[in-house]
Amino acid sequence: MVATIAFGMGINKPNVRFIIHFDLPKSIESYYQEIGRAGRDSLPAHCLLLYSYADASKIRYFIDQKEEPERSASYQHLDAMTRYAEGSACRRKPLLSYFGETYAQANCGTCDNCGMEESDLTDITVPAQKFLSCVKRSGERFGAAHVVDILLGSENEKIQKYKHNELSTFGIGKELTKSQWMHIARQLVEKGLLEQEPAYRVLSVTAKGLEMLKSREQVKGQINEAQRSEKSSARIKSASAEEEDYDKSLFSLLRNKRKELADAAGVPPYVIFSDKTLVQMAAYYPQTKDGLLNMSGMGKVKYERYGADFLAVIKEYCKDNQIEEKYKTPMRDKDKDAGRRYVAVGEAYNAGESIEMLMKRYGVTADTILNHLARFMLAGNPLRTAEDLIALSQLSPDQQQKVFMAFDELGADMLKPIHEKLNAAVNYDELKILRLCYLCEKRG
Repeated sequence: MVATIAFGMGINKPNVRFIIHFDLPKSIESYYQEIGRAGRDSLPAHCLLLYSYADASKIRYFIDQKEEPERSASYQHLDAMTRYAEGSACRRKPLLSYFGETYAQANCGTCDNCGMEESDLTDITVPAQKFLSCVKRSGERFGAAHVVDILLGSENEKIQKYKHNELSTFGIGKELTKSQWMHIARQLVEKGLLEQEPAYRVLSVTAKGLEMLKSREQVKGQINEAQRSEKSSARIKSASAEEEDYDKSLFSLLRNKRKELADAAGVPPYVIFSDKTLVQMAAYYPQTKDGLLNMSGMGKVKYERYGADFLAVIKEYCKDNQIEEKYKTPMRDKDKDAGRRYVAVGEAYNAGESIEMLMKRYGVTADTILNHLARFMLAGNPLRTAEDLIALSQLSPDQQQKVFMAFDELGADMLKPIHEKLNAAVNYDELKILRLCYLCEKRG
């Protein structure tokens, strides 16, 4: 049985064994009620919360649109939920504590934190000292992102404005990435060494934090890996092994054709097709309409515009080299494309609905709507230019321009190359917003 929260709250089955949260609940109360659907027969059940710090950022954006006192109350609920998600203590303790109860045992033996080995934690004393010191030296007036920029030696406009490039802590944290520093910051808040003001996220060092700086007490925590693990990389490689073994010569011919069509239309090559689509063509040698429509990124609109040109290149190459088309497991029926969610979202947006209206209609986050709109455009569909897109960005005009220049250079199909090009200085939420603005501008 699969159910949304709205439907799931009406389920009263005693033997629900598994509950997964794909999005972060807005409060502990909501989370507690939702996981309470599982294990009503007193037998073991599993609950999985998929969490990224970006989830909290999206919720905060919409909390900011509320009026007081609802806004402050919403912030308190969200902060309690994020502390729970990021906490390293027994999960049962904060849940019961939130409702005024206590859990005396040191280890419940069932949650992920209690099952973590001591070896999974590392000594983060030195990074903690650097971060706390930087918060103190910058006047305890800024959020984590700005403190991290100081530690990384960023030369951005805000750093220059406040002369934080003259601080002794400027550039002393280049051994870690921005995401690693942000993770450490959240752990220091959770450990009570830092205090974070709810509305503006300003950090200040607590009395406990000052004592830690003076006594040099050891701090244990986690430092996220900067690179994908070998196990994860192997899993991804295995999943796409067949496509990695593509025909390099055919791929080169297809890229030339893409460049030719892009120059003629006055658009960047990625607007025609992404590299992923060309790789699949060079791996499976599609020589029919149905075969070509089965390639990733090949919708009916793009087939009508460019299908004949690419089929001609593939057929000629296969004929010269005596190559037959390879079978590829069919994707969903392209004739049903109009019924897909991203098409409905794109068409509703073009009809004048705002991002917030679409979120309410489908009961999803802003991130999901942005993903649908990006997919709608990358499938070859036009999207209206609207001020509410650029208004979502919190970057300065100069920072936005740097992102647009990166899109000009690397294309907009994939965000990871852009993120790396900008040295992880711009988060993925911002990149998703600015990609839409960029695509709208290019196609306008």
